[in-house]
Amino acid sequence: MTNDNISLENYNNDPCLGDDNELFDETTLPSTTKSLLKDSDTSVTLDFMESYNKKSDTICEEILEKLGSFNPYSLFIMLTMATLWGLAAMNLMISAFLVDPIYAQNSSNSIFSTFNLTDNNSHLATLFSSSFMFGSMFGGAIVPVLADYFGRQINVAWCTFIIGAAGCVISFVDKYYLILVLRFIQGFAFHGTISTNWVLSYESVSVQIRSFSALVFGVLWVVGYCIIAPLAYYFTNWRYLCFFTALPSLVFSFIIFLSIPESLNFLISKKKMKEIKMWLKNNKKFRKLFGKVDFPNIDNLLRAIPTCQDEPSLQNQETLSVGERMVKFFKTQKLLLLYIFIFTFIWATDTVIYYVLSFFSTNLSGNMYINYILSGLIECPSYLVVPLFLDYLGRRGLTFLMHFITAIALFLGVMIGQDQHIIYLLIWLIGKFCISCTFTSIFVYGSEIFPTSHRNTCLGICAVISRLGGAIAPYSKNLDTIWPKLSIVLFASMSLIAALLSLVLPETGKIKSLIRKKKENF
Repeated sequence: MTNDNISLENYNNDPCLGDDNELFDETTLPSTTKSLLKDSDTSVTLDFMESYNKKSDTICEEILEKLGSFNPYSLFIMLTMATLWGLAAMNLMISAFLVDPIYAQNSSNSIFSTFNLTDNNSHLATLFSSSFMFGSMFGGAIVPVLADYFGRQINVAWCTFIIGAAGCVISFVDKYYLILVLRFIQGFAFHGTISTNWVLSYESVSVQIRSFSALVFGVLWVVGYCIIAPLAYYFTNWRYLCFFTALPSLVFSFIIFLSIPESLNFLISKKKMKEIKMWLKNNKKFRKLFGKVDFPNIDNLLRAIPTCQDEPSLQNQETLSVGERMVKFFKTQKLLLLYIFIFTFIWATDTVIYYVLSFFSTNLSGNMYINYILSGLIECPSYLVVPLFLDYLGRRGLTFLMHFITAIALFLGVMIGQDQHIIYLLIWLIGKFCISCTFTSIFVYGSEIFPTSHRNTCLGICAVISRLGGAIAPYSKNLDTIWPKLSIVLFASMSLIAALLSLVLPETGKIKSLIRKKKENF
């Protein structure tokens, strides 16, 4: 799963953390809380505070709780947005087959033969993958800003439409450079179908089912990931494969335009009372379709919204320009700069290894379609075990262990070689499972380690820079022209370095439990 999958827009409400993941200024902590933290063995390296003011997200959660955890309208929104992850995976992972030389040899019409990408030009085929990644890098920096300004729903709908339309147009283009432009456009819109849609769902469902929704999103990502294999087997003409991979996104965009509302939290934060009332009325109508007539009084629900007041500290912060805030940040947050560097390296390592193990699973010995499907299915267990690992091993422990095992697995793969097909495949899948675990958990860790006032900035920097890992992943096979095992050795080394760097980071899981205990006793 790509880690664009959890938005950089709402890290103060990470789905895996709940309400007690806030990392604020320690000077505002009650004295009893400070004492509790000082008496513990945990070294607190960041500033903390507990905020008791009622914010828009709190009001939204209270309304959603009154509507019920398994409110049909919210579930419909969640399932629709989760389906987008599957469609996004299809548009991304099509590269695993289209730019594979072995697949091209068995195709009736390949991208290699159509554009004469042979001999000295064969490396240009890799641009089909990397142009998408470069587009994602730029889109990841711009799309969230547009979603914050214009809203989540319109952002998701247009991004889905753009990905689908651009993918369908690719099927009819006769110039390779135009295909690369269209792939860049697809990548640019990718963030809206993998991150903004998560935010829309997250802001429309109750707290009780957010962990469940994360599982649903992950499973549907794997479904979209794996379905590429039978499509590639059936459509041996690359134009048909591109068209029928993108067409579902194009069709689905109209469903989003017509049936999906704006997120409730966004409407509350913007004080759009008319739209909020319409959201609640539609919820009531949708509820009746399932035979549920009980519904809270809408007027009573609306009364809580005007009481939402912004904190003065946030108001004062908004008077600073973006440039002024960035200058102040880099001058005063030396420790955070170290954490940003480490997280960026870890994130980039996870990104490049994830895509290498995904894209090049078709190059393994044996049946390329089965190998590819297995590399997708191995992600499913990670969504189930990561919450347990986070609690048992801690954030730092999980990050270290999974990167260390990945490094060992890749080094073993170098020594064994593909001659031992079954063993090599098992090692490959172990590496894919471990890197999927770290990919899933890194947002939890980052959400806790960075303070709320800088969380969006810190994780935004890490995410944008780390996407370079995805952009260079398709080129990694070029290293094998120097030495056939050079690329795997490089990635194993990167994973080992990431494991060691993670030991520099503080353990936040224990701090989180301390704050939760304090809240329970407050």
